[in-house]
Amino acid sequence: MTIFSIKQLYQTNLQEKYSLNEISAILKLLAEDCNISHFDIATNPHKEFLENEEQFFMQALERLQTNEPIQYIRGKADFYGLEFDVSPAVLIPRGETELLVHVIVQRAQYMASTPLSHRAVVERSRTAKPSTKLNDIIIDACTGSGCIAIALAKNLPQAKIYACDISAEALEIAKRNAQKNNVAIEFLQCDILQQSAYTQLPQCSILVSNPPYVMESEKAKMHANVLDFEPDLALFVSNENPLLFYDALAQLGLQILQSKGILFCEINEALGLETQQLFKNYGYTQVEILCDLHDKQRFVRCVRE
Repeated sequence: MTIFSIKQLYQTNLQEKYSLNEISAILKLLAEDCNISHFDIATNPHKEFLENEEQFFMQALERLQTNEPIQYIRGKADFYGLEFDVSPAVLIPRGETELLVHVIVQRAQYMASTPLSHRAVVERSRTAKPSTKLNDIIIDACTGSGCIAIALAKNLPQAKIYACDISAEALEIAKRNAQKNNVAIEFLQCDILQQSAYTQLPQCSILVSNPPYVMESEKAKMHANVLDFEPDLALFVSNENPLLFYDALAQLGLQILQSKGILFCEINEALGLETQQLFKNYGYTQVEILCDLHDKQRFVRCVRE
């Protein structure tokens, strides 16, 4: 088969699931895994695949037709300029979460100073260099693939990073990713919903988390590639108690955050004000909702007095 015929086959079989631009992007990613250049994909339609290359593309197409995410098919995903191993044991790192890392990297050296608007942080980041002076302790709760902790460790090399998760399988992947990206992180298996786990974690100046926050009632709006493949444990909370993990994070922060330490977390955009109020009720100050680049309420930042 030629590059042209593979393109036609992918477009014919995936047109109901993906746009043409998305199909083109998928083909480029798969081509990378076969060491086929983007130049050939774009300009050499009559180039013939070797037998093993053709088999690779055909197997990938079969899996894509079942709605399996391309990241799981490839076994890897990009996040904040780094590459991470992924499997159905962990969530696929999202671009929105990259922004959470970015905000922490840019804000970490300021700690409890006057809050900057999210857009000011993004604007300043175009010229500002990441801090290399931070020597604080940072804890990433519900770490999953380790993408947040590892990206922070890479960009704040003098910080001491801890990461925890309830899933032993997720922690194995996170440890592999830390080694892959050449950073030192201490991983701990613990359930932040259990207060007995708090003693496993040290005092810290930054607590960050992207916990489960999707309500069961929101499943109807979600794509099959998420529902059928990504881990429920890392995604969903009950409709009756959708802020379960934020309540736990607030309590955890009161136990382990140093005075003036900051808690950062990704949130459900539908529950931004409720999440903000929860942290205020626990006595946190400067409780700020940050929006993502689509102006959706995506993160909360607050300070433990």
